[in-house]
Amino acid sequence: MANQNRECYVIGFPRAGLWKTRFNSDAYNYGPNFTNYPTPDVEAQEEIIEGLPCSGKISIGPYTVVIFSQAE
Repeated sequence: MANQNRECYVIGFPRAGLWKTRFNSDAYNYGPNFTNYPTPDVEAQEEIIEGLPCSGKISIGPYTVVIFSQAE
């Protein structure tokens, strides 16, 4: 799984609402060998997954770390 792009990959979130992409380790500004695979913001819905009360679908590049957060 780690060596492939993933689209519509479902992960858990602690609450519903818009989660903004704050960090994507696959971005070009971290080096010329990165693919810059897009990881857009995600809208989490009230659907339990992975022990968390909400979930959302994300896109993520291979070997990528993504950090999401909500503005308060």
